[in-house]
Amino acid sequence: MPIILVTFAYFLGFAGFLSFVNFLLSYYYDNNENYYIFIVSAVIMFSIGIGLILSFKDNIIKLSPSTNLISIVVIWFFMPIVLMIPIYKILDISMISSYFEAVSMLTTTGYTSIEQGTSLSKSLILWYSTLQWYGGFLTIYFAVSVINFYQHINLNSAPNNHVSDVKNIKLYHIIKTISYTYLSLTLICIIVLLALGMSFYESVVITLSTISTGGFLPNTLLISDNLILTVLSVFMIFGMINLYYIKELKLSDFLNILIHKYVLFMYALFIIINVLDNQYYISIIDKIARNLFLYISIITTTGFEMKNINNNIPTIVIITLVFIGGFYGSTSGGIKIDRLIEMMKIASRELSLLIRPNLVFSEKHERDNKIASLYWAYFFTYILAFVIIALVLSLNEITFEQSLIVAAATITNSGNIILNNLDSNLLISFDDKYKLFLSFSMILGRLEILALIGCIMSINRK
Repeated sequence: MPIILVTFAYFLGFAGFLSFVNFLLSYYYDNNENYYIFIVSAVIMFSIGIGLILSFKDNIIKLSPSTNLISIVVIWFFMPIVLMIPIYKILDISMISSYFEAVSMLTTTGYTSIEQGTSLSKSLILWYSTLQWYGGFLTIYFAVSVINFYQHINLNSAPNNHVSDVKNIKLYHIIKTISYTYLSLTLICIIVLLALGMSFYESVVITLSTISTGGFLPNTLLISDNLILTVLSVFMIFGMINLYYIKELKLSDFLNILIHKYVLFMYALFIIINVLDNQYYISIIDKIARNLFLYISIITTTGFEMKNINNNIPTIVIITLVFIGGFYGSTSGGIKIDRLIEMMKIASRELSLLIRPNLVFSEKHERDNKIASLYWAYFFTYILAFVIIALVLSLNEITFEQSLIVAAATITNSGNIILNNLDSNLLISFDDKYKLFLSFSMILGRLEILALIGCIMSINRK
């Protein structure tokens, strides 16, 4: 347990640094006392973090893959308790509602239970955007931890420990590469938006939401420039791709991705959406740019919902696309494209075996089948979790259709793009117990269940 607390302390220290940066920005943009809350929060985070490290300094050793995985899971549940301090003080809402807001931003779900039309201070909007960006980083680190955990299980029976050492070196390289890529994309996006005429405040807010595929934006921020919408679409695509692959990707690999069958299907769907679009009062270029922005916002589970852009995409199409999601190891939500492709591969092989029972597959195919079988188990567990969330929410005196839509937005961490079809103040009517349940559901969607299974496995072995 102490080593887990030490890991928590390091992440808390990073959060304290972000809180201090937010204090500097809020001091410049806000004319009230809100900015003092962030320096107090930073002091609290640094104090707790340093205290934990000093108390358990003898436990600062190299984390085992299973302990690392458990640490990240613990962080997802307990970090929002500290991160909600500015929200609780500024908005003067209940602690559970504050926890809900912090979890929504940290999991990059991006929806809020604050009453529609409420004017949020610039300092709080900056904090919301910062939490989304931090949550995106935590999501990527968590995905790498899951991969490391399952690799460690596979290497346990290996006679040569050198193999394990090589895997650990590669893991460190991946984490470092991802961190640099994530930060670089953030800075590049801010610079590009500044060059296109956006203010520094707007550039920072919208960049942090875009790179993390978070989707929360203030109601006052309206974007109509087609070039800006296109730039944001490009960076949302970066958010849905494994950031390690962005760094290592070769031109030939990129071209293979562009002509992949799944991507071709997405192209065709986008064309159909444009053909069926009945916005005859705008130009073709405006229609394509706006539909492209909304379409990519959906498939990356970012969930941006611009009030000045009409959403003519049917709800069933939106829900289907957010359930598919982006690529594994990215900041996007959903089941993930690469998992679904592997599931389709094993389904195709099983169908081939039914038609031609004497077919023999290679050892590699057998290994792929085991992985794909795990993905199928994950898929059915994911759908079961979605149904349970919807059933529990239906007890809150809302229609079953509404509960399905809220459950979809929660488990996929897609947020506002789905909830746009509901009453804007629906979440306000939820009791605190349902907000707490939704908070845990958002974390469950971000943890992706596979990791929880891994934690249970590691605990049972101990």
